[in-house]
Amino acid sequence: MIYLGTMGWSYPFWVGKLYPCYSKQQDYLKYYSREFNSVEIDYTFYRIPSKTSVLEWGSSVPNDFQFSVKMHRDITHAKNLLFDDSKLVVFLERIKFFENKLGPILLQFPPWLKSDKIHELERLLTQFPNNIQLALEFRNGSWLNDSVYSILQNYPVSLVGINKKNYSLGKLSKFFYFRFEGDRKLVNGEKGEIEINKRQEIVELSSILLSLINCGKNVYGYFSKYFSGYPPSDVYEMKNQLKNIEFYL
Repeated sequence: MIYLGTMGWSYPFWVGKLYPCYSKQQDYLKYYSREFNSVEIDYTFYRIPSKTSVLEWGSSVPNDFQFSVKMHRDITHAKNLLFDDSKLVVFLERIKFFENKLGPILLQFPPWLKSDKIHELERLLTQFPNNIQLALEFRNGSWLNDSVYSILQNYPVSLVGINKKNYSLGKLSKFFYFRFEGDRKLVNGEKGEIEINKRQEIVELSSILLSLINCGKNVYGYFSKYFSGYPPSDVYEMKNQLKNIEFYL
């Protein structure tokens, strides 16, 4: 399977475009899921969602839809990864209500976290159920080495591929996870329109995805509003480039 979507969906500036005119915010996700088969939830980085919210999100989408969930910052950004275990327990208890619609959990670590905290990272990884996929995004280059990979290969993880960095995804290949970022200095992202033509870059990125699909593992890809300015169009273009691949939408 290949899952493509955007980073978030609660954008009023998509009304009249992706969403019908006069759409209510509580209906955005329903309309979103008619076009795309996955979304990356950024909200969970700032707040642990309530059970009610998770159930409402899950009931708004088809059965084959996948939510990728960003881990709360109190876990990934805790000093030296010395987080409050009870918060992780609550987080996992809440997102389990996605049931079969739960995709990977994204663990996005801060630039100041270095690989000398590998044992603290292992302690974190051991607290996840084995059936949960974990996408690790390291923003410090010290993590990108073979000694770290040899440890991580014992867990259901994948490194996050970012269009701005040349990560070696083959080192960890339980599944593949891409985040297509952009330049916030050049793109406003809240105009609801394409601000920079990214078609050629999407063509190049699609060739990478195509090379991974034959591996028989799931591929997840999400576009930021800062990529071109209007991520729904980026997903459509990526799907067009991959039109020979069967999508379950």
